[in-house]
Amino acid sequence: MEINFLLDLAIILFFAKSFGIISEKFHVPQVIGALIAGIFLGPSITNILSISDLIKILAEIGIIVLMFEAGLETDFKKFEENGKKYVNIATVGVLIPLLFGGAVAHLFINTNFAESFFVGLLLTSTSVSVTVETLNELGRLKSKTGNLILGSIVLDDIFGMLLLSLTLSVLSGNSGNLMFEIIKLIMFFVCAVIFGFAFHKGFQMFEEHEGRKKRIPVFALVFCFVVAYLADKFGVSDIVGAYMAGLVIANTKQVKYIESQVKVLSYLFFTPIFFASIGLKTHLGNIDEKYFVFTIVFVLIAIISKFIAGYIVAKKYSFKGKDAAKIGMGLVPRGEVALIVLDKGIKLNYVSSMLFTPVIILLIVSSLVTPIVLKNLYKKSNV
Repeated sequence: MEINFLLDLAIILFFAKSFGIISEKFHVPQVIGALIAGIFLGPSITNILSISDLIKILAEIGIIVLMFEAGLETDFKKFEENGKKYVNIATVGVLIPLLFGGAVAHLFINTNFAESFFVGLLLTSTSVSVTVETLNELGRLKSKTGNLILGSIVLDDIFGMLLLSLTLSVLSGNSGNLMFEIIKLIMFFVCAVIFGFAFHKGFQMFEEHEGRKKRIPVFALVFCFVVAYLADKFGVSDIVGAYMAGLVIANTKQVKYIESQVKVLSYLFFTPIFFASIGLKTHLGNIDEKYFVFTIVFVLIAIISKFIAGYIVAKKYSFKGKDAAKIGMGLVPRGEVALIVLDKGIKLNYVSSMLFTPVIILLIVSSLVTPIVLKNLYKKSNV
């Protein structure tokens, strides 16, 4: 039996975590380190490893576990006080980058409408981890602006995932009938809500009887995989199903325990492999002059469009210049969701693999810029 895959996994995990530790020292999320590790190991630099079928499968599981974890971390109680503000900031924060991103792709790399839309879709979601880590470090997570930023980026990701789901359904539809695809999407969400409600009730009784036992997170993960599978069968992305499964479990008594166990699984194994696999697919040397110019404009537009979206809506709610700028800047970083969207788009041949480089550069730049700017904006400010 061929067991070289064990050495491949050992190399990926070692470099992903080593680079992650280094990136953390510079106050940059560890996912950036895992990405850079993949780039280092892949064809761009050393060419030590290549993407095998096993790595592809483990990376796919990594995406599902990651989105399940994101769903588990969603707290709907915080939406009660500022729900309308969250919705407005998130909506504008999705629409402006979507339009600007699509326009830039069409103008600079001559994409068609579907490709342009998908490029715009890459810019819709915000990295929760970068912003939350920064606000935590500053002690401003529970401040007025910090609370508004957090609620908005959570909704921002939900809207982005729903938009991705609809886009994948429409683009993969054989009939080409938009209404049919929308009805199919609605059917999935209706079935998911009914199934989720039934599971939620049953799961609550089960966890009350079992208490804090290892089998609780195991059955939660089973539910995640089943919903992800059903989502894919309905023509919806499996990651949307995983996210919705997380939302269902998020409202149970044992959610903190389940989340802690899933985080261990994610942190130790699957998530590093997923992010490293993205880097392994990246060919930094394969970028021509057209894509070089596009990358510069793409990164600038991605940062500016999110900032403007948050800023103008915050101004509408009477936040002054500096405080409105905090909210705008809090929406800027991109992370795991952008990579997931890109990975799905390339797998299904909706976008070119040449987009790997621009997106990864965006992730790195936005993750470096955001903490620096936010720290300066929060100096001598209590809002």
